[in-house]
Amino acid sequence: MIKKRTTIRPFELVLGLIILYSIMPIVAQFFSDFLTTYAYMVILLGAVVFTVTIRGTDSLAESILVLIPFVLWMLLEYFTKDQQLFLWGYSAVIMLAPVLFGVLLMKETGPKVVRFFAILLGIAILITMITTIIGTIIYPDASRYIATVEKANDPLLRTYNYVNLGGYEFVYTCILLYPAVIFAFKQRKLHLVFAVIASVLVLFLTLNSGYTTAFLLWIASTATFFLPRNISKRTVLILLIVTIVAFIIFFALFSASMKGLAKLIDNEDIAYRLEALAGGSEGIRASDDDRIALYEKSLNAFIKSPLIGNILYTGSNNGGHSFVLDFAAQYGLVGVALLIVMYRLVFVRFYKPFERIPGYGYVLWMFLQAIILSVVNTGMWLNILCWFIPISITAILQKGSSKTI
Repeated sequence: MIKKRTTIRPFELVLGLIILYSIMPIVAQFFSDFLTTYAYMVILLGAVVFTVTIRGTDSLAESILVLIPFVLWMLLEYFTKDQQLFLWGYSAVIMLAPVLFGVLLMKETGPKVVRFFAILLGIAILITMITTIIGTIIYPDASRYIATVEKANDPLLRTYNYVNLGGYEFVYTCILLYPAVIFAFKQRKLHLVFAVIASVLVLFLTLNSGYTTAFLLWIASTATFFLPRNISKRTVLILLIVTIVAFIIFFALFSASMKGLAKLIDNEDIAYRLEALAGGSEGIRASDDDRIALYEKSLNAFIKSPLIGNILYTGSNNGGHSFVLDFAAQYGLVGVALLIVMYRLVFVRFYKPFERIPGYGYVLWMFLQAIILSVVNTGMWLNILCWFIPISITAILQKGSSKTI
């Protein structure tokens, strides 16, 4: 699946810097304070141009074909939202770059290069996870503050960045990559002791940060520890359907479980939301964080203009708390079709190549988990879907000792 190459190019070191920028707040703050975001954009653009040109004319056409649906998405964003050209360009590059980098790394790099990125990613996550856990003990509301602050030069945000305290994006990056730990254990590349330690660290990170969806996804992924080593795509889909049906039929049991968890959790935000979940739709509607109302707002906007959504209008009238539902509300059936094409492209390009391996079900769960998160929360998470997860899976599957750690 990947061509062997033993050397690491300077260009790939730049990609390593981009990984550090996206994972470690202190690195991002360094750019903001000393090199500025403009410098980072120049580096990112240079990496994109180099990625496209280094692959030659034939690969250039392939890269363009891969990016077409994502470019269409970015164009829709520009024409339907009131954005300055530079800020739109920056966000477009941020969105498109991981797809392009992922295509290059999965097709043309060798085992040593993939291992380099996987180790760098793992070290960056481990360091930031530890500093975030410590930081959220010192500053209990820091993670949620980071998620809501609007100004990049906010003094408190700078303080949190300098202690390398991760916020919303980092927490969910860890949650989306957490199944890779379980996959590594199932592939006998990670000792059970280290897998359990990693699981506990992700749990503490989630609880300290106060994200209920992250906590529930942690529970779902942790449950796969108890599944057989080799599970198929069919098994995962059946388990998902059975879980949904069981949830509907045995809601009273689910409600009691949520109430029990709420009493055990030492985090007011998570405990409060678990209590709301225990009450079903009525409990959620009565809470201060009425997600159902936000989802309904997006659905109503879609129903009002199902064909093209708000494409002809600048701004939006969606709920703002579901990437998938908001996308449908903003762009109608045109957007739904585009979203399906983008997810299908990501699946075929980055996940389908692994379908013959034992335990493919764990890989499929990483993809499905990201979609579930995008339905109930914001973001498409392309950097995780197209770059970080494929790197991790490829590194885990590389031939070597039966247990690397």
